[in-house]
Amino acid sequence: MNIKLIYTDWIRKENITFPLPNGNLKYLNDLAVQRAESLEIEKVTKNLINELLQYDSVKFVQKHDYFYLTWTEFFKNDGLIKLEDVDESDNETTYLYVVELDYCNDNFVDRKLVRNTGEEITYNMLTQIPAKIYSLVRKNKVKIVFSCIDNKCFEGHLASLDVRFRMQMIPRENIIFISGNINLDYKGKLKQKSAICAIKDVALIMAGYPERGSLGYISDYVRTTDLDENKFRNKKFLCWNRTLNRSHRYALLYFVQKYNLFDAGYFSFLNSFGNCQDCLDYFYKFPKQEMDRICKEIESALPIQIDTFDLNSQGLESFRTIDNNKKEIYMDSYVHIISETEFRENRTPYITEKTFRPIMNLQPFIMVNNAGALTKLKELGFKTFHPFIDESYDQEANPQERWNMITKEILKFYSMPMEELHKWYFSILDDLIHNQNKLLEYTKYNILEDCLKELSNGN
Repeated sequence: MNIKLIYTDWIRKENITFPLPNGNLKYLNDLAVQRAESLEIEKVTKNLINELLQYDSVKFVQKHDYFYLTWTEFFKNDGLIKLEDVDESDNETTYLYVVELDYCNDNFVDRKLVRNTGEEITYNMLTQIPAKIYSLVRKNKVKIVFSCIDNKCFEGHLASLDVRFRMQMIPRENIIFISGNINLDYKGKLKQKSAICAIKDVALIMAGYPERGSLGYISDYVRTTDLDENKFRNKKFLCWNRTLNRSHRYALLYFVQKYNLFDAGYFSFLNSFGNCQDCLDYFYKFPKQEMDRICKEIESALPIQIDTFDLNSQGLESFRTIDNNKKEIYMDSYVHIISETEFRENRTPYITEKTFRPIMNLQPFIMVNNAGALTKLKELGFKTFHPFIDESYDQEANPQERWNMITKEILKFYSMPMEELHKWYFSILDDLIHNQNKLLEYTKYNILEDCLKELSNGN
Protein backbone atom coordinates (compact mmCIF):
# COMPACT_ATOMS: atom_id res chain seq x y z
CA MET A 1 0.00 0.00 0.00
CA ASN A 2 1.77 3.14 -1.25
CA ILE A 3 -0.19 6.19 -0.09
CA LYS A 4 1.09 9.65 0.77
CA LEU A 5 -0.79 12.49 2.49
CA ILE A 6 -0.25 16.04 1.26
CA TYR A 7 -0.24 18.96 3.70
CA THR A 8 0.29 22.48 2.38
CA ASP A 9 1.10 24.40 5.60
CA TRP A 10 3.74 23.32 8.11
CA ILE A 11 5.26 24.39 11.40
CA ARG A 12 9.03 24.34 10.91
CA LYS A 13 10.92 25.03 14.12
CA GLU A 14 14.32 23.72 15.14
CA ASN A 15 14.01 19.94 14.88
CA ILE A 16 10.24 20.01 14.49
CA THR A 17 8.44 19.76 11.16
CA PHE A 18 4.70 19.37 11.69
CA PRO A 19 1.76 19.68 9.28
CA LEU A 20 -1.16 22.01 9.92
CA PRO A 21 -4.66 20.78 9.02
CA ASN A 22 -5.80 21.26 5.44
CA GLY A 23 -8.87 23.26 4.43
CA ASN A 24 -8.44 26.24 6.75
CA LEU A 25 -8.30 29.85 5.67
CA LYS A 26 -4.64 30.50 4.84
CA TYR A 27 -4.70 33.48 7.19
CA LEU A 28 -5.55 31.16 10.13
CA ASN A 29 -2.78 28.70 9.37
CA ASP A 30 -0.29 31.55 8.94
CA LEU A 31 -1.31 32.89 12.35
CA ALA A 32 -0.77 29.43 13.84
CA VAL A 33 2.74 29.34 12.38
CA GLN A 34 3.49 32.78 13.84
CA ARG A 35 2.20 31.74 17.25
CA ALA A 36 4.29 28.57 17.17
CA GLU A 37 7.41 30.60 16.43
CA SER A 38 6.98 32.52 19.69
CA LEU A 39 6.69 29.38 21.82
CA GLU A 40 9.26 26.97 23.19
CA ILE A 41 8.05 23.70 21.71
CA GLU A 42 9.60 20.30 22.28
CA LYS A 43 6.72 18.34 20.78
CA VAL A 44 3.68 19.31 18.71
CA THR A 45 0.43 17.65 19.81
CA LYS A 46 -3.17 17.70 18.60
CA ASN A 47 -4.17 19.88 21.56
CA LEU A 48 -1.41 22.38 20.81
CA ILE A 49 -2.49 22.62 17.17
CA ASN A 50 -6.10 23.19 18.24
CA GLU A 51 -4.93 25.94 20.58
CA LEU A 52 -2.80 27.61 17.90
CA LEU A 53 -5.75 27.65 15.50
CA GLN A 54 -8.24 29.25 17.92
CA TYR A 55 -9.73 32.45 16.60
CA ASP A 56 -12.72 34.16 18.18
CA SER A 57 -14.77 34.97 15.08
CA VAL A 58 -14.43 31.54 13.43
CA LYS A 59 -17.03 28.91 14.23
CA PHE A 60 -15.57 25.94 12.35
CA VAL A 61 -11.86 25.26 12.11
CA GLN A 62 -10.51 22.11 10.46
CA LYS A 63 -8.36 20.10 12.85
CA HIS A 64 -6.32 16.93 12.90
CA ASP A 65 -8.80 14.25 13.87
CA TYR A 66 -9.45 10.55 13.27
CA PHE A 67 -7.82 10.30 9.84
CA TYR A 68 -4.57 12.00 10.78
CA LEU A 69 -4.39 10.43 14.26
CA THR A 70 -5.04 6.94 12.90
CA TRP A 71 -2.44 7.41 10.18
CA THR A 72 0.27 8.55 12.61
CA GLU A 73 -0.60 5.78 15.08
CA PHE A 74 -0.05 3.04 12.52
CA PHE A 75 2.37 4.63 10.03
CA LYS A 76 4.07 7.31 12.18
CA ASN A 77 5.14 10.23 9.96
CA ASP A 78 5.81 8.02 6.95
CA GLY A 79 4.07 9.35 3.89
CA LEU A 80 3.37 12.87 5.19
CA ILE A 81 4.63 15.21 2.49
CA LYS A 82 4.55 18.84 1.34
CA LEU A 83 2.76 19.86 -1.84
CA GLU A 84 6.05 20.50 -3.63
CA ASP A 85 7.08 16.88 -2.95
CA VAL A 86 4.40 15.40 -5.20
CA ASP A 87 6.05 13.47 -8.01
CA GLU A 88 3.76 13.65 -11.03
CA SER A 89 5.74 10.94 -12.78
CA ASP A 90 5.13 8.48 -9.94
CA ASN A 91 2.29 6.20 -11.04
CA GLU A 92 2.77 3.78 -8.15
CA THR A 93 1.74 6.19 -5.38
CA THR A 94 -1.75 7.33 -4.40
CA TYR A 95 -1.60 10.95 -3.24
CA LEU A 96 -4.36 12.13 -0.88
CA TYR A 97 -5.18 15.68 0.14
CA VAL A 98 -7.23 15.13 3.30
CA VAL A 99 -9.56 17.76 4.79
CA GLU A 100 -10.88 16.71 8.20
CA LEU A 101 -14.20 18.47 8.72
CA ASP A 102 -15.30 19.66 12.13
CA TYR A 103 -18.93 18.99 11.15
CA CYS A 104 -20.04 17.16 8.02
CA ASN A 105 -22.71 19.50 6.74
CA ASP A 106 -21.65 22.93 8.00
CA ASN A 107 -18.41 23.40 6.12
CA PHE A 108 -19.46 23.96 2.52
CA VAL A 109 -21.14 27.35 2.93
CA ASP A 110 -19.59 30.81 3.03
CA ARG A 111 -18.12 31.92 6.35
CA LYS A 112 -16.76 35.15 7.70
CA LEU A 113 -13.63 36.00 9.63
CA VAL A 114 -12.93 39.40 11.17
CA ARG A 115 -9.22 40.21 11.29
CA ASN A 116 -7.64 42.13 14.15
CA THR A 117 -7.60 45.16 11.85
CA GLY A 118 -11.40 45.01 11.57
CA GLU A 119 -11.29 43.76 7.98
CA GLU A 120 -13.95 41.14 7.27
CA ILE A 121 -13.04 38.17 5.11
CA THR A 122 -15.73 36.07 3.44
CA TYR A 123 -14.49 32.66 2.35
CA ASN A 124 -15.56 29.12 1.62
CA MET A 125 -13.70 26.05 2.75
CA LEU A 126 -13.50 24.77 -0.82
CA THR A 127 -11.76 27.97 -1.94
CA GLN A 128 -8.97 27.29 0.56
CA ILE A 129 -7.87 24.18 -1.30
CA PRO A 130 -4.86 25.33 -3.35
CA ALA A 131 -5.26 25.70 -7.11
CA LYS A 132 -2.29 23.35 -7.51
CA ILE A 133 -4.23 20.59 -5.72
CA TYR A 134 -7.19 21.03 -8.04
CA SER A 135 -4.82 20.92 -11.00
CA LEU A 136 -3.34 17.63 -9.80
CA VAL A 137 -6.82 16.24 -9.21
CA ARG A 138 -7.76 17.06 -12.81
CA LYS A 139 -4.63 15.18 -13.91
CA ASN A 140 -5.70 12.16 -11.79
CA LYS A 141 -2.54 12.53 -9.68
CA VAL A 142 -4.30 13.47 -6.40
CA LYS A 143 -7.56 12.56 -4.67
CA ILE A 144 -9.26 14.99 -2.29
CA VAL A 145 -10.66 13.29 0.83
CA PHE A 146 -13.27 15.02 2.98
CA SER A 147 -13.20 13.12 6.25
CA CYS A 148 -15.87 13.33 8.94
CA ILE A 149 -15.53 9.86 10.41
CA ASP A 150 -17.24 10.55 13.73
CA ASN A 151 -20.42 11.89 12.12
CA LYS A 152 -23.19 10.59 9.90
CA CYS A 153 -23.40 10.96 6.14
CA PHE A 154 -23.13 14.24 4.28
CA GLU A 155 -26.89 14.32 3.58
CA GLY A 156 -27.99 16.68 0.79
CA HIS A 157 -24.60 18.30 0.20
CA LEU A 158 -23.39 15.47 -2.02
CA ALA A 159 -25.71 16.35 -4.92
CA SER A 160 -24.86 20.06 -4.83
CA LEU A 161 -21.12 19.37 -4.51
CA ASP A 162 -21.36 16.94 -7.39
CA VAL A 163 -22.63 19.80 -9.58
CA ARG A 164 -20.02 22.18 -8.24
CA PHE A 165 -17.08 19.89 -9.00
CA ARG A 166 -18.49 18.97 -12.41
CA MET A 167 -18.73 22.64 -13.36
CA GLN A 168 -15.04 23.01 -12.45
CA MET A 169 -14.14 20.07 -14.69
CA ILE A 170 -12.90 18.10 -11.68
CA PRO A 171 -13.19 14.29 -12.02
CA ARG A 172 -15.69 13.42 -9.34
CA GLU A 173 -14.19 9.96 -8.97
CA ASN A 174 -11.24 11.74 -7.36
CA ILE A 175 -13.38 13.33 -4.62
CA ILE A 176 -13.98 11.02 -1.66
CA PHE A 177 -16.22 11.50 1.38
CA ILE A 178 -15.61 9.41 4.50
CA SER A 179 -18.21 9.50 7.27
CA GLY A 180 -19.84 7.20 9.79
CA ASN A 181 -22.27 5.90 7.18
CA ILE A 182 -23.23 6.22 3.53
CA ASN A 183 -26.16 7.99 1.87
CA LEU A 184 -27.59 5.38 -0.48
CA ASP A 185 -29.98 7.92 -2.02
CA TYR A 186 -27.04 9.64 -3.68
CA LYS A 187 -26.44 8.22 -7.17
CA GLY A 188 -23.71 10.57 -8.48
CA LYS A 189 -20.02 9.98 -9.13
CA LEU A 190 -18.55 11.33 -5.90
CA LYS A 191 -17.19 8.44 -3.85
CA GLN A 192 -18.48 7.61 -0.38
CA LYS A 193 -16.73 5.44 2.18
CA SER A 194 -17.49 4.72 5.81
CA ALA A 195 -15.47 4.03 8.94
CA ILE A 196 -16.52 3.15 12.49
CA CYS A 197 -14.52 5.10 15.04
CA ALA A 198 -16.79 4.37 18.03
CA ILE A 199 -15.69 0.76 18.31
CA LYS A 200 -12.12 1.80 19.08
CA ASP A 201 -13.18 4.76 21.26
CA VAL A 202 -15.29 2.52 23.48
CA ALA A 203 -12.68 -0.23 23.59
CA LEU A 204 -10.03 2.24 24.80
CA ILE A 205 -12.36 3.75 27.41
CA MET A 206 -13.32 0.26 28.55
CA ALA A 207 -9.67 -0.74 28.91
CA GLY A 208 -9.17 2.26 31.21
CA TYR A 209 -12.03 1.48 33.59
CA PRO A 210 -12.67 1.91 36.47
CA GLU A 211 -12.48 5.68 36.14
CA ARG A 212 -14.49 8.69 37.25
CA GLY A 213 -16.57 9.98 34.34
CA SER A 214 -17.88 13.45 33.58
CA LEU A 215 -21.10 12.77 35.54
CA GLY A 216 -19.08 12.37 38.72
CA TYR A 217 -19.52 8.69 39.53
CA ILE A 218 -16.98 5.90 39.10
CA SER A 219 -17.62 4.29 35.74
CA ASP A 220 -16.87 0.64 35.16
CA TYR A 221 -18.13 -2.23 33.02
CA VAL A 222 -19.80 -5.47 34.07
CA ARG A 223 -17.28 -8.26 34.44
CA THR A 224 -17.96 -12.00 34.63
CA THR A 225 -16.98 -11.91 38.31
CA ASP A 226 -19.91 -9.52 38.92
CA LEU A 227 -22.49 -12.02 37.68
CA ASP A 228 -24.61 -14.05 40.10
CA GLU A 229 -26.88 -16.67 38.55
CA ASN A 230 -28.76 -16.99 41.83
CA LYS A 231 -29.75 -13.32 41.90
CA PHE A 232 -32.68 -12.08 39.84
CA ARG A 233 -32.52 -8.62 38.33
CA ASN A 234 -35.28 -6.08 38.90
CA LYS A 235 -35.75 -4.79 35.35
CA LYS A 236 -36.17 -6.39 31.95
CA PHE A 237 -34.98 -3.44 29.85
CA LEU A 238 -32.36 -0.73 29.74
CA CYS A 239 -32.59 2.00 27.12
CA TRP A 240 -30.65 5.27 26.89
CA ASN A 241 -32.17 8.00 24.72
CA ARG A 242 -30.80 11.15 26.27
CA THR A 243 -32.03 13.79 23.78
CA LEU A 244 -35.32 13.42 21.86
CA ASN A 245 -34.01 14.89 18.62
CA ARG A 246 -34.96 11.92 16.45
CA SER A 247 -38.34 10.62 15.24
CA HIS A 248 -37.71 7.11 16.51
CA ARG A 249 -36.98 8.38 20.02
CA TYR A 250 -40.29 10.19 20.22
CA ALA A 251 -41.94 7.03 18.92
CA LEU A 252 -40.10 4.96 21.51
CA LEU A 253 -41.23 7.20 24.35
CA TYR A 254 -44.82 7.02 23.14
CA PHE A 255 -44.52 3.22 22.88
CA VAL A 256 -43.08 2.97 26.41
CA GLN A 257 -45.86 5.17 27.79
CA LYS A 258 -48.60 3.32 25.90
CA TYR A 259 -47.60 -0.10 27.25
CA ASN A 260 -46.40 1.21 30.63
CA LEU A 261 -42.97 -0.26 30.21
CA PHE A 262 -41.44 2.09 32.78
CA ASP A 263 -42.05 -0.44 35.54
CA ALA A 264 -40.21 -3.05 33.49
CA GLY A 265 -37.11 -1.07 32.60
CA TYR A 266 -34.67 1.78 33.04
CA PHE A 267 -35.30 4.47 30.41
CA SER A 268 -33.79 7.89 29.85
CA PHE A 269 -35.50 10.62 27.80
CA LEU A 270 -33.99 13.91 28.87
CA ASN A 271 -35.18 16.78 26.69
CA SER A 272 -37.02 17.59 23.50
CA PHE A 273 -36.69 20.06 20.66
CA GLY A 274 -40.39 20.97 20.49
CA ASN A 275 -41.05 19.01 17.29
CA CYS A 276 -42.95 16.09 18.82
CA GLN A 277 -45.86 16.14 16.37
CA ASP A 278 -43.71 16.08 13.23
CA CYS A 279 -41.48 13.33 14.61
CA LEU A 280 -44.25 11.15 15.98
CA ASP A 281 -46.28 11.48 12.79
CA TYR A 282 -43.55 9.56 10.96
CA PHE A 283 -44.55 6.37 12.82
CA TYR A 284 -48.04 6.95 14.19
CA LYS A 285 -50.87 8.67 12.31
CA PHE A 286 -53.19 10.24 14.85
CA PRO A 287 -55.98 12.80 14.40
CA LYS A 288 -54.74 16.27 15.31
CA GLN A 289 -56.59 16.49 18.63
CA GLU A 290 -55.24 13.14 19.76
CA MET A 291 -51.75 14.03 18.55
CA ASP A 292 -51.87 17.26 20.57
CA ARG A 293 -52.86 15.31 23.68
CA ILE A 294 -50.16 12.66 23.23
CA CYS A 295 -47.42 15.24 22.67
CA LYS A 296 -48.48 17.18 25.76
CA GLU A 297 -48.20 13.97 27.78
CA ILE A 298 -44.78 13.28 26.31
CA GLU A 299 -43.45 16.79 26.95
CA SER A 300 -44.85 16.92 30.49
CA ALA A 301 -43.10 13.64 31.39
CA LEU A 302 -39.62 14.99 30.63
CA PRO A 303 -36.96 14.65 31.83
CA ILE A 304 -36.97 10.90 32.48
CA GLN A 305 -33.57 10.14 33.99
CA ILE A 306 -31.28 7.34 35.05
CA ASP A 307 -27.91 8.81 36.05
CA THR A 308 -28.20 12.58 35.44
CA PHE A 309 -30.16 13.80 38.46
CA ASP A 310 -27.33 16.10 39.55
CA LEU A 311 -27.38 18.09 36.28
CA ASN A 312 -29.35 21.27 35.69
CA SER A 313 -31.39 21.82 32.50
CA GLN A 314 -28.38 23.23 30.65
CA GLY A 315 -26.23 20.31 31.75
CA LEU A 316 -28.80 17.82 30.47
CA GLU A 317 -28.32 19.24 26.97
CA SER A 318 -24.55 19.29 26.83
CA PHE A 319 -22.95 16.58 28.96
CA ARG A 320 -20.53 14.06 27.43
CA THR A 321 -22.03 10.57 27.30
CA ILE A 322 -19.31 8.27 26.06
CA ASP A 323 -17.14 8.14 29.20
CA ASN A 324 -19.98 7.47 31.69
CA ASN A 325 -20.98 3.90 32.44
CA LYS A 326 -22.98 3.03 35.54
CA LYS A 327 -22.50 -0.71 35.64
CA GLU A 328 -24.99 -1.18 38.48
CA ILE A 329 -27.80 -0.34 36.03
CA TYR A 330 -26.62 -3.00 33.59
CA MET A 331 -26.34 -5.55 36.40
CA ASP A 332 -29.99 -4.89 37.31
CA SER A 333 -31.48 -5.31 33.81
CA TYR A 334 -31.44 -8.03 31.15
CA VAL A 335 -32.09 -6.71 27.63
CA HIS A 336 -30.71 -3.54 26.08
CA ILE A 337 -32.80 -1.55 23.60
CA ILE A 338 -30.19 0.31 21.55
CA SER A 339 -31.68 3.63 20.44
CA GLU A 340 -29.11 4.64 17.84
CA THR A 341 -28.68 8.02 16.15
CA GLU A 342 -30.39 7.09 12.89
CA PHE A 343 -33.51 5.16 11.92
CA ARG A 344 -33.82 5.93 8.25
CA GLU A 345 -34.41 4.51 4.81
CA ASN A 346 -31.60 4.24 2.25
CA ARG A 347 -28.78 4.75 4.72
CA THR A 348 -26.12 2.28 5.75
CA PRO A 349 -26.04 1.65 9.52
CA TYR A 350 -24.65 4.47 11.61
CA ILE A 351 -22.94 2.78 14.54
CA THR A 352 -21.89 4.89 17.52
CA GLU A 353 -20.84 4.22 21.10
CA LYS A 354 -24.52 3.47 21.90
CA THR A 355 -24.21 0.14 20.12
CA PHE A 356 -21.15 -0.97 22.05
CA ARG A 357 -22.47 -0.17 25.55
CA PRO A 358 -24.46 -3.41 25.94
CA ILE A 359 -21.61 -5.37 24.36
CA MET A 360 -19.25 -3.87 26.93
CA ASN A 361 -21.61 -4.77 29.75
CA LEU A 362 -22.58 -8.36 28.87
CA GLN A 363 -26.10 -7.58 27.69
CA PRO A 364 -28.10 -8.94 24.73
CA PHE A 365 -29.77 -6.26 22.65
CA ILE A 366 -32.49 -5.23 20.24
CA MET A 367 -31.20 -2.73 17.70
CA VAL A 368 -33.09 0.43 16.71
CA ASN A 369 -30.96 1.51 13.76
CA ASN A 370 -30.90 1.61 9.98
CA ALA A 371 -31.28 -1.73 8.22
CA GLY A 372 -28.14 -3.85 8.18
CA ALA A 373 -26.74 -2.86 11.58
CA LEU A 374 -26.76 -6.40 12.97
CA THR A 375 -25.22 -7.68 9.75
CA LYS A 376 -22.40 -5.16 10.17
CA LEU A 377 -21.81 -6.21 13.77
CA LYS A 378 -21.50 -9.84 12.68
CA GLU A 379 -18.98 -8.81 10.03
CA LEU A 380 -16.97 -7.20 12.85
CA GLY A 381 -16.95 -10.51 14.72
CA PHE A 382 -19.79 -10.04 17.20
CA LYS A 383 -22.63 -12.48 17.87
CA THR A 384 -26.31 -11.55 17.88
CA PHE A 385 -29.28 -13.42 19.31
CA HIS A 386 -31.36 -14.98 16.56
CA PRO A 387 -33.50 -17.10 16.70
CA PHE A 388 -34.57 -16.26 20.26
CA ILE A 389 -34.86 -12.66 19.09
CA ASP A 390 -36.41 -12.47 15.62
CA GLU A 391 -33.73 -10.34 13.95
CA SER A 392 -35.34 -10.29 10.53
CA TYR A 393 -36.12 -6.62 11.26
CA ASP A 394 -32.47 -5.93 10.40
CA GLN A 395 -33.20 -6.71 6.74
CA GLU A 396 -36.32 -4.53 6.49
CA ALA A 397 -35.61 -1.36 4.50
CA ASN A 398 -38.90 0.39 5.27
CA PRO A 399 -38.53 2.22 8.61
CA GLN A 400 -42.21 1.94 9.58
CA GLU A 401 -42.25 -1.81 8.96
CA ARG A 402 -38.91 -2.20 10.71
CA TRP A 403 -40.33 -0.28 13.68
CA ASN A 404 -43.34 -2.60 13.93
CA MET A 405 -41.09 -5.66 13.87
CA ILE A 406 -38.82 -4.23 16.58
CA THR A 407 -41.64 -3.25 18.94
CA LYS A 408 -43.11 -6.74 18.53
CA GLU A 409 -39.85 -8.18 19.88
CA ILE A 410 -39.83 -5.74 22.80
CA LEU A 411 -43.39 -6.72 23.74
CA LYS A 412 -42.37 -10.38 23.58
CA PHE A 413 -39.82 -9.77 26.32
CA TYR A 414 -42.30 -7.63 28.23
CA SER A 415 -44.74 -10.56 28.36
CA MET A 416 -42.08 -13.06 29.36
CA PRO A 417 -41.95 -14.21 33.00
CA MET A 418 -38.87 -12.90 34.77
CA GLU A 419 -37.77 -16.45 35.61
CA GLU A 420 -37.73 -17.41 31.92
CA LEU A 421 -35.83 -14.26 30.95
CA HIS A 422 -33.28 -14.86 33.72
CA LYS A 423 -32.73 -18.43 32.55
CA TRP A 424 -32.33 -17.35 28.93
CA TYR A 425 -29.81 -14.63 29.86
CA PHE A 426 -27.47 -17.11 31.51
CA SER A 427 -27.97 -19.63 28.68
CA ILE A 428 -26.35 -17.17 26.23
CA LEU A 429 -23.59 -16.05 28.58
CA ASP A 430 -20.85 -17.55 26.40
CA ASP A 431 -21.97 -15.35 23.49
CA LEU A 432 -22.04 -12.28 25.73
CA ILE A 433 -18.52 -13.00 26.98
CA HIS A 434 -17.36 -13.53 23.39
CA ASN A 435 -18.74 -10.11 22.44
CA GLN A 436 -17.09 -8.37 25.37
CA ASN A 437 -13.71 -9.95 24.61
CA LYS A 438 -14.06 -9.11 20.93
CA LEU A 439 -14.71 -5.47 21.79
CA LEU A 440 -11.54 -5.29 23.87
CA GLU A 441 -9.57 -6.56 20.87
CA TYR A 442 -10.49 -3.36 19.03
CA THR A 443 -8.18 -1.18 21.14
CA LYS A 444 -5.66 -1.67 18.31
CA TYR A 445 -8.16 -1.26 15.49
CA ASN A 446 -7.07 0.68 12.39
CA ILE A 447 -10.36 2.35 11.45
CA LEU A 448 -8.89 3.36 8.07
CA GLU A 449 -7.44 0.00 7.05
CA ASP A 450 -10.17 -1.11 4.63
CA CYS A 451 -10.65 2.37 3.25
CA LEU A 452 -6.94 2.90 2.58
CA LYS A 453 -6.66 -0.49 0.88
CA GLU A 454 -9.50 0.46 -1.45
CA LEU A 455 -7.96 3.83 -2.21
CA SER A 456 -4.54 2.37 -2.90
CA ASN A 457 -6.17 -0.04 -5.35
CA GLY A 458 -7.93 2.81 -7.13
CA ASN A 459 -11.39 1.98 -5.78
